[in-house]
Amino acid sequence: MIDKSPISLKELAKMANVSTATISRVLNDNGRFSEETRHRVLSLIKETGYSPNVAAKALRTRNAYAVGLIIPEVVNQFFARIIDSLGRVFFDHNYSLFVCCTDEDQEKNNAMVANLLGKGVDGLLYISRYPLHSGDTGVPVVCLDRVPPGDEERCSIVSDNRHGGRLAAETLIAGGSRNPVILCDPIDLGGLSTIENRLAGFEEGLRAAGVTWSRRTGMIKTPMTVGAARERISKAVRAGKRFDGVFSTLDAGALGALLGLEDTGIRVPDDVNVIGFDDVPLGEYSRPALTTIRQDVAALALNGAKLLLAQMEKKSYDCRHEVIPVALVKRGSVRSSSD
Repeated sequence: MIDKSPISLKELAKMANVSTATISRVLNDNGRFSEETRHRVLSLIKETGYSPNVAAKALRTRNAYAVGLIIPEVVNQFFARIIDSLGRVFFDHNYSLFVCCTDEDQEKNNAMVANLLGKGVDGLLYISRYPLHSGDTGVPVVCLDRVPPGDEERCSIVSDNRHGGRLAAETLIAGGSRNPVILCDPIDLGGLSTIENRLAGFEEGLRAAGVTWSRRTGMIKTPMTVGAARERISKAVRAGKRFDGVFSTLDAGALGALLGLEDTGIRVPDDVNVIGFDDVPLGEYSRPALTTIRQDVAALALNGAKLLLAQMEKKSYDCRHEVIPVALVKRGSVRSSSD
């Protein structure tokens, strides 16, 4: 049995009867070597438990093999799924993923960016409502999910939020709604591209159907938590506000709306249709199950990671702005057009 105590690259090369350069070529899958050599080297690596010195490799290549991720929050299931998907992709490419949660605080956001850049990350995935504090970060940056004001020229991978808003309007109208309200967090108005595009698409869909609607009378502002939306909807109903449809810009608000309507004796979807946005897992298990607009989280993460990897590895310098399609998930909270 081969001793599995840590061994050096030179020792591994001697055991395989090849040069250290050949070992490196096999590890990086780059250069010329026979299939027999590859098999012998990889078998010895497995038997000895050899692991390359990452710190030394970073010094030689000037790469840290690390990516920074700026994210607003981790309790939101949407962002948690992004972290999980990105982690899998970068692990497969031998990169570490450093996740920094900003809690939607601008000062903390800027400090986290500076910290990651100071640690020498090779690239940055940026999910934030705030523009990057530095125009030239010195590393590739991809804006994911949303594009902050002033960062429109940076590479970006986002969902088709505008089309999602139109789908929401069309779905409510098909379910018989003619006097809908929107649930929206006031801090997202005017500065968050995802929400503004959802609102714009929703308004377009209503206008196309000949439905008169205005933000002044048709919007209920609430923090996007289940509890806050539940309380705000209940309060609106008890105050005499009349509506026959609810579009929440996030699923959490829609789930709260279902509870608030139940609290006040309003039946969903018989009296009021409800639709959300994101397709978080809990929506499938609400009563009734939540109709929503699904974002393709896996595609967002994969395409964002691939774009950043291509730039970090200098395979491509093209800056892309990619829009990922969204889809309607029809469940029980919206009446079908035949009802």
